[in-house]
Amino acid sequence: MSQEQLPIFDFKNELISAIKEYPFLIVVGDTGSGKTTQLPQYCLEAFPESKIVVTQPRRIAAISAAKRVSEERNVTLGEEIGYGVRFEKCYTQKSMLTYMTDGLLLRELINDNELNSFDIYVLDEAHERSLDTDILFGLLKNSVKKKLSDDTESEKSKKLRIIVMSATLDAEKFSNFFDHCPIFSIPGRMFEVDILWQKNINMNTLKNSFLHRCVKTAFNIHTTENEGDILVFLTGKNEIEQACRQIMDLEREYDYSKIHNGYNGIMCYPIYSSLETFEQKNIFKLPPRGIRKIVFSTNIAQTSVTVPGIRFVVDSGFVKQKVYDPKNSMDTLLTVPISQSAATQRAGRAGKPLASRTETGKVFRLYGTEAFDKMDLDTSPEIQRCSLIGTVLSLLKMEIHNVLEFEFIDKPDEELIKSALKSLWVLGAVNDEGKLTEIGKMMAELPVSPFLARSLIASVTENCSFEMITIAAILSVEDIFLSPRTEEKKIQAEEIWNEEFAYPKSDHLTFLKIFLMWEEFSSSSRIRDDGKNWCKDHFLHCRSLRTAKNVRDQLFQIFERTLHLKITKCPIKIPKKRKTDSGEKRMRELDINEISASNLLNHLETDAILKSLCAGFWFNTAKKQKTKNYFHFYLNSRFDTKIKNILLKKDVLKNFQQALYIPKQSFTLKKILDDQQKLSQETFLIFQDLNFNMKPVMKNISLVDFKFIEKYFFELEKKLHSKTDFNNISFLNFDEALTNKSEATEVEPSSIALEDSGMVNSVEENSIENENSEDASTQRSERVRLARERYLNRKKK
Repeated sequence: MSQEQLPIFDFKNELISAIKEYPFLIVVGDTGSGKTTQLPQYCLEAFPESKIVVTQPRRIAAISAAKRVSEERNVTLGEEIGYGVRFEKCYTQKSMLTYMTDGLLLRELINDNELNSFDIYVLDEAHERSLDTDILFGLLKNSVKKKLSDDTESEKSKKLRIIVMSATLDAEKFSNFFDHCPIFSIPGRMFEVDILWQKNINMNTLKNSFLHRCVKTAFNIHTTENEGDILVFLTGKNEIEQACRQIMDLEREYDYSKIHNGYNGIMCYPIYSSLETFEQKNIFKLPPRGIRKIVFSTNIAQTSVTVPGIRFVVDSGFVKQKVYDPKNSMDTLLTVPISQSAATQRAGRAGKPLASRTETGKVFRLYGTEAFDKMDLDTSPEIQRCSLIGTVLSLLKMEIHNVLEFEFIDKPDEELIKSALKSLWVLGAVNDEGKLTEIGKMMAELPVSPFLARSLIASVTENCSFEMITIAAILSVEDIFLSPRTEEKKIQAEEIWNEEFAYPKSDHLTFLKIFLMWEEFSSSSRIRDDGKNWCKDHFLHCRSLRTAKNVRDQLFQIFERTLHLKITKCPIKIPKKRKTDSGEKRMRELDINEISASNLLNHLETDAILKSLCAGFWFNTAKKQKTKNYFHFYLNSRFDTKIKNILLKKDVLKNFQQALYIPKQSFTLKKILDDQQKLSQETFLIFQDLNFNMKPVMKNISLVDFKFIEKYFFELEKKLHSKTDFNNISFLNFDEALTNKSEATEVEPSSIALEDSGMVNSVEENSIENENSEDASTQRSERVRLARERYLNRKKK
């Protein structure tokens, strides 16, 4: 479609006039209206000397938009028109229009909040409400208003513009936030869409069967409908790969002589963010005559990516969302119903113009109108459901000390901010007044999670910063393991991973081994393909490993140039003495360059790496009892009742009593199972995240010696025993906790506990049995506290 045919073209002059007149402007237009590629070009014409930046929530959208605009203007990409995504800078100081991911622009503003780099800031896809975009809203609003009030006469201030672009009609919220600025609406120009609803099914039933129903519906469309490709919305990578396998199995067994709609085959493509780049490009291909394209996608195809040729949409009605529970400090990946606005956006994908189109688009919703009416109007913004520890650290770095008063478009739950501050305090990143410590300032410079940043700082002392940086890089990218689409390939992949890569003591060290082996092969191979074929043979994501290498290079630079920290390699184990005929003789010291990557970890002092990991993740320590096959939070049994009650009251302690499990794909699981009979003593491990899908599962784990983590618990315990320290921690209000510390141990008549015996039993069943009396006493106190709370609540009623 040409530029003149896009819906936005009819409003070009009015749009330019509005941009010239107002410093803040909201632009609303359907996906496909042309606002992403055309509005920035209108700005280039209206403000020829202004530098423009356009943010996108995903790198694929930033790159594709920049390529499209450079082609339309017939210029070389990277000169006048460029893009910037993490590790890929395709623009110069002379570039006048740059597309960027919102995260990259946010990082630039953190280091330069004077807005000197650009004149016009266009925040695209604002309706997605990513965490980075919401922070950009607040920073840009405050910076522009300050700049305009401080220097209203300067040419730089006069040119400053903030344009927020959204694909939803809920623009009033954006307008109100930006001082009730005008809203410019661009009507869509779409084909008519028929919506077909599934009757007599509730969302709970659908949640357990939507994958099978999506595949069945898509195949029925293929065999019964005429011209047009199919787009199916699923929730994640695993479901998408499974759907691709299932529909191809159906197609192989189907007799095409039964149908006469002109089709005799399928081209099936997945699309999700961690998919290899060359596979992502497949969705843009036009299928051969007689072949129908079926695309299974996450919500990436909802707004960011437009798949050509789509006439049919199958909407599962679900999406995966990461939700953070501040009470348990737990990230949970939940499958939840989509919002009404998301459903509308998905339906809009069936209304995109086709060159030869003569029929309406069709949307097959696997849910009914009643379920639709119960959906939230809009998707909840990330800032109200995600961990804010990284965000709070960034704001503190910008000297925004009162984070609770920062101007958010939708204020997050106060508990999320307090939880972030408490986690930073536990890590030693903030002091008792909530201000950054020297360690915190160093952590804020590192573009990784604060927990990983703390481990990186510790690795300097442990003399293993090279290895720890490599591990942090791998943990900062998408999954490095491919998902084979056949059961046979899946078994083959697991055999290769376990036989060639598994380091049984630690998932983290396994990741390190994989990266070093890939790097060794890539540098020694005669075929300069970044080890792509090697990755394919070993069922690994080459793109993820390349990205990890870029992350590592970036961290190396920050370590040396910004933090002025030395990068050291983990020491080699001191060779043991061996007896010979002439007496004891020390074995020849090994040259690290002589050791292959596959064997390197056997010769390194890997305890140094594990100690570094403990510095960042000691709070995530799990303990396994001798006779049990699961773990529980060690913190829940560590402290005496007095300290534990204070920690629980102020939500510093994870009050999580359920058993914790190791995922089947963990490389450490084999070690634990193999040593099951040898486990005469308690086992400890640390984990990176806790995901809940039917049951709590620990992610990325390493077995550790208790002495590696004991000092951190000892330091916290020592600090918490001091009343002075409690009073000094102003943002935790520990003085209130101390005043009321006896409340938790007050006991009402025993009839209270007996009256609620059913509830107490359920708590007992979900708890981990402890064999020592201290743990048992703690559990009894907790049950009494719960019973008392229920009793008091009933009295209030």
